[in-house]
Amino acid sequence: RGMIGVLARPGVLTVAVAGLGFGVVVGGVEVGVPAVAAEAGSRILGGILISAWSVVSVLAGLVYATRPWPRPLHLRLPVLLGTFGVLVATMAAAGTSLVGLTIVMLVAGVVITPQVTAQSLALEVATPAGTATEAFGWVITAITLGVAAGQSTTGWLVERAGPSAAFLAGGVAGVLLAVVLWVRRNTLAPAVRPAPVAVRC
Repeated sequence: RGMIGVLARPGVLTVAVAGLGFGVVVGGVEVGVPAVAAEAGSRILGGILISAWSVVSVLAGLVYATRPWPRPLHLRLPVLLGTFGVLVATMAAAGTSLVGLTIVMLVAGVVITPQVTAQSLALEVATPAGTATEAFGWVITAITLGVAAGQSTTGWLVERAGPSAAFLAGGVAGVLLAVVLWVRRNTLAPAVRPAPVAVRC
């Protein structure tokens, strides 16, 4: 099994990359939104917006669960992360406008729960029997590391270039990691069984 255990499996590593990217983007938003609110003179609004973001995510997750996704699972992860990254990067265009920021932020929140759900489903495909708990542990670790990296990096950027830099950096990082997921998509692709060969007597 080695030191990294089930993470050595290509599919599990792919899901961990998805978790890392998700965490980085979320970390950028969690730094950028309070910074915009502070510049607008309403620090408490930053917390309210983050809370509203979470509520939208849950509601979108309920809708997501009632409808079939139009793409197979191995394509779902890069599409969701890439969409998330683009929407968060777009938040930079709002500048200090709280109205514009709120609109784009809530739209971005729609893809949060679908990403987490897709990651869980992907782990079921990627992990052998008896290793699911370990695999979930690695993905949660990747998300946590991503959030920490996103917050620390974008916090440094906010101090030097303003809140918009946090959204732009977090979004671009998410898009780049979505490209990595696309390159690795076949590690989660369903196995294609060979067609039965007809035997003539």
